[in-house]
Amino acid sequence: DAGRAVMAREQKKMILARNDAYTIGMLAVTGNDVRPYALTGPDIGRILNELLEKVMQRPELNEKEILLSMLNN
Repeated sequence: DAGRAVMAREQKKMILARNDAYTIGMLAVTGNDVRPYALTGPDIGRILNELLEKVMQRPELNEKEILLSMLNN
């Protein structure tokens, strides 16, 4: 619906303005960082996507130490 589209555009503008992570490449961790927590290549991708979702909701989490500590729990 139109209201949802407007809200999505506004959210995108805020993400871009704050330079928040919105792609895996913008995360403070890489596939090499999460490799010890994954069994396969697809596991690495799944982990990175899960971290990206969390960072998109809470941008302040995008620090390497924080993200790796989340994997230890």
